[in-house]
Amino acid sequence: MTVAHARPVIDLDLPPDFHEVPLAAAVEDRVHDQAALLDRLAVVDAGRRESLGWYLEALSRTVGDHDVATTAFCAVRIGGRPSSATLTVALHDADADDPLVFALGSAESLRAGGHYDVVRTERVGHVLVALAHGSDATTGARHVTAVVPVAGHGTAVVLCLSTHDLAGLEVYERVLRRAAASVRVVA
Repeated sequence: MTVAHARPVIDLDLPPDFHEVPLAAAVEDRVHDQAALLDRLAVVDAGRRESLGWYLEALSRTVGDHDVATTAFCAVRIGGRPSSATLTVALHDADADDPLVFALGSAESLRAGGHYDVVRTERVGHVLVALAHGSDATTGARHVTAVVPVAGHGTAVVLCLSTHDLAGLEVYERVLRRAAASVRVVA
């Protein structure tokens, strides 16, 4: 998945089961891209196409209202049961160019926000990240957020994974960690 923004172009790796949600600003372009995605996924049943199309549109509109660079979703089977998750990527200016200072400051900001049950810093790949776990009491969704400083670029990549599949949360957290560890600036 490549993230192009006014900041540096960032690339990160996701498993092939994650599909980018079309985010084109123009409705016509977005609908065209959604139809192409449904074709690639081989969704032929009219009811399923319409349902998944509405899901894609809802995701697109939701992330379009925020400072989101891209988002992806998966609908898979884990342990024989259906499971789904979304992974959203945002880019933010980093107040501190020192990755350690930024990771510690990000963790403190996430704690202070009160939206997470557990916040800590840990090494993911070669970088120290702020990692936060939370839940939405209204919907039952679980979410894991990783804030990855991009040293030397004054930018941080924020990855947020959300799922209702509590049994699959560990699998999705591994996906998030691998994506966070793969963050790189495209030359």
